[in-house]
Amino acid sequence: MSKVPELFGCMVFDDKVMRARLSADVYRSLRNTMNKGKKLDLSVANAVADAMCEWAVENGATHFTHWFQPLSGITAEKHESFITPAPDSHVIMEFSGKNLITGEADASSFPSGGLRATFEGRGYTAWDPTSYAFIKEKTLCIPTAFCSYGGEALDKKTPLLRSMEALNRQTLRILKLFGHQDVKHVVTKVSHGENNLLLNELEIGSVVSPKELSCNTIVQYVRAMQNRQGAAISIHRIADGQAEAIEFMIDENSKYIGEKVKNLHLKKNILISSISRGENTEIASGNSSYELNDTVVIITNHSNPILQFNDIFEAEF
Repeated sequence: MSKVPELFGCMVFDDKVMRARLSADVYRSLRNTMNKGKKLDLSVANAVADAMCEWAVENGATHFTHWFQPLSGITAEKHESFITPAPDSHVIMEFSGKNLITGEADASSFPSGGLRATFEGRGYTAWDPTSYAFIKEKTLCIPTAFCSYGGEALDKKTPLLRSMEALNRQTLRILKLFGHQDVKHVVTKVSHGENNLLLNELEIGSVVSPKELSCNTIVQYVRAMQNRQGAAISIHRIADGQAEAIEFMIDENSKYIGEKVKNLHLKKNILISSISRGENTEIASGNSSYELNDTVVIITNHSNPILQFNDIFEAEF
């Protein structure tokens, strides 16, 4: 068990390996490509290819492949050998920057399958330097994107990379509007993990979560279908999901219009938080009251399922 930390990732051409095997200038240029999307110079690609080939051979690799995920639903690989025949009947180990950066995929990798001959496929793989190369079963696997001659995405990775770049570009615009001029790049993380603990430690005024928005919309719709009269117009999870802020529009069926809040018999763990009338919003107090067409926000925990506004009250008094 003591060897697990040493074995984990030992077949990955990761940042630690690159620092050890690349010159400072080549490493810096490659990181600029990986982190900032800078154009990769062919001389840098050649230096990386030499170091990658040397590392792979030392670890038992005999072939390399551009590893990608076409729309066929499975991964695809086209294996090629590091060995190149020499004129004197011997062989040489060769792996250039051109071999690293691009390759031509077999036509069977197209969504239509093998309907076309390979030379008519015109499908190309391009190295994705943001993903580390790795060795599997004596083969150096180079993570790549797969696209057509005209740039159309033919795999699952190209749309992801383009989406990440779009998020980077637009998020930088938003950050600059808030005065963060020093941010140069935004890294997108795709995972199933919750980031609430991390977000709570940052000085962020508000967080927009697509998952929370989707869930709130679904819950809002379900509750509205159960009872259209007095149904919630928006629902927001707060306090790490331990409570809900529910917004209602006061209509002619709402109870106790004009009654002061301090005189209302609300159910346990329910609080009237705010009352909005036109463009004015007030934090509700005991002397506050709501009128027809006002918007009322209530806070509750999950012990009280609130389907409509009148559900916040105890039995008639």
